[in-house]
Amino acid sequence: MKKNGFLKSITGKISCMAIAIALFSTMFMGIFSYIFFRMNSIEASAQRAMTIADTVAAGIDEEQFALILEAGKENDYWHRVQGFVSETAASAGVTYLYVLDSRYDQSVYYFADADTPGEEALGLLAQEPASAFADEMFETIGNGLPSFTSIYDSEGFGYMVSGFSPILDADKKVIGVVGVDLGVDGVLRNSNGFAAILLAIGLGTTVIYCMFSILLTRRIIGRPIGKLIGASEQIARGDMEIKLTSDFEDEIGALTNAFQQMVESTQNQIHTLGTIAGGDLTVHVTPRSEKDSMGIAMQSTIETLSAMLAQIRWSADQVSLGAAQIANGAQILAHSSVEQSSGIEELSAEISQVAEKTKHNAELAEQAATVAHAIRDSAEMGSRQMKRMIQAVQDIEQAGHSIHKVIKVTQDIAFQTNILALNASIEAARAGQQGKGFAVVADEVRSLALQSAEAAENIRQLVENSLGKSKLGVQIAQETAASFSGIVEGINESSKIVGEIPAASQEQSTVINHIHLGISQLAEIVQQNSATAQESAASSEILSRQSSQMQTLVSRFRLGDKKTPLRPVSRALPEPRGKVPDMASIAAEGFSI
Repeated sequence: MKKNGFLKSITGKISCMAIAIALFSTMFMGIFSYIFFRMNSIEASAQRAMTIADTVAAGIDEEQFALILEAGKENDYWHRVQGFVSETAASAGVTYLYVLDSRYDQSVYYFADADTPGEEALGLLAQEPASAFADEMFETIGNGLPSFTSIYDSEGFGYMVSGFSPILDADKKVIGVVGVDLGVDGVLRNSNGFAAILLAIGLGTTVIYCMFSILLTRRIIGRPIGKLIGASEQIARGDMEIKLTSDFEDEIGALTNAFQQMVESTQNQIHTLGTIAGGDLTVHVTPRSEKDSMGIAMQSTIETLSAMLAQIRWSADQVSLGAAQIANGAQILAHSSVEQSSGIEELSAEISQVAEKTKHNAELAEQAATVAHAIRDSAEMGSRQMKRMIQAVQDIEQAGHSIHKVIKVTQDIAFQTNILALNASIEAARAGQQGKGFAVVADEVRSLALQSAEAAENIRQLVENSLGKSKLGVQIAQETAASFSGIVEGINESSKIVGEIPAASQEQSTVINHIHLGISQLAEIVQQNSATAQESAASSEILSRQSSQMQTLVSRFRLGDKKTPLRPVSRALPEPRGKVPDMASIAAEGFSI
């Protein structure tokens, strides 16, 4: 223990308290003994002075004493009394011895006074002021009883005590008083010496007592508490290798034993916690009492962990079942991908058929153009001959109106074909790369439709021109009859060819609608399959990591005999988000023309 820490320790405090009590007791006993000894010594001196005064008073004849005082003259008896007083004072070693008259006023009158070295004795009826005498003397005169004073300072003659004894006559009346003044300086010196010796003895005893108290306090209190402090510091550092014993059966010993019991109990709890940390949850903790909050909390923790880990184990099994469901979903996704591939192949074949039909329409359009040129030539020749036609005007005019209606129908067909070709181009553009070839064919069809419209416009103009010249047809009716026959045949053939164009365009529209429907469904399926594949991949990855980690963690713990039964999974496998279209049915519905 540090030097400056001794006073802060309980041993130091108890030692200081014991030293303070010892010093206080020693000082109190010393002062009390000194005062008691001093008072006894002074009282003994006063008693001695009073005894001497009694002895002198007893040796004086009261009758002679009264006669001498009344006469006021010295005689032989007075001289004997003077000698007796002086001898008594010298033999007793008193400072002053005197005999006084009991009668006094402002002054006190002497009867006799002992000789004192260096001082002249006072004679008969010598006077001194009454204030120079003690009150106890006047009390003796008044009550006729001996008395003595306490210590007093005689102003130059040192400390004294005085004793007084009355001189009584036959009637027990006080006629005089004997006073003895006894110096007590020697008594005081003896008292001081006694006090010094007593103080030295007390201090020595106190020092021995204090040393013994410090050693005994250290042994009984300091060392056991020091061991407890060291053990507490070990516990604070986490070191529980502690073994405490005590040879005392007092409170310190009981405290040491209780501390050791606490250490052993804590060691048992640490062992239990180590077992739990090792993954063994089969350990059972018995609370030490109803107020053992730590033991109750540990047992509750074990039960909670056991239930939680059992639930985790059940969850791990559920994760395994979930992984199986994901695998099944992946199989469904693979099957859908196969059907999707087959549908794409069928769609490709149908698009090829559309290309062939488009090519055939182009050939028909070319034939229509050739026929239109032949019609134009015949119409020009008929127009030159119409100048000389008059009589056949009505027939030609009627034929012209018929041709105008046909041309109108042809323009409408060309206009509808142009719109259908434009829509096909838009849908082909939406189809992306797969509809690129179909877009080219649609553009060609549109070009053919524009040419057909232009040719029809030219025919319309020619017909109107021929109607204008129908007045001349009367003159050339016969010459142009053969030409108009050729025109009618050409127009019939052109009408037949152009009549095939709407049917082909309708079939192309139907095919394009099927293509659009198939592509839309295919795009939806692709998106759904893509989303399903991404979700399945992410879920599979997470489930794989979590399942592995969960199994590793749970395998570290040993659970009790009670196991949580696994609950069966009742939910069915998930259905795919989109129904895979049957491409064969799409093809059967009409990709062929």
